[in-house]
Amino acid sequence: MPRIAGIKLHKTSSGKIKAATIDMKKHGEILQPLLHKLGVIESYEDDFERKWATGIPAAEAKERLLNHVRSFPWKK
Repeated sequence: MPRIAGIKLHKTSSGKIKAATIDMKKHGEILQPLLHKLGVIESYEDDFERKWATGIPAAEAKERLLNHVRSFPWKK
């Protein structure tokens, strides 16, 4: 089997291939669509939408901040 730069095969003691390590800097462009389709990685847009959906509205964030600041032990 020819050696390919950026791919390392891990074998068992009997010589069977058990796993492979692939350098994503060298081969990531080819593998990324497959990994995305399998659900191994998420695109930036998917990650953004997921975080956006779990965010809080600006009014609620402002209220939380004001309540937190009001709880400080200010000296009079």
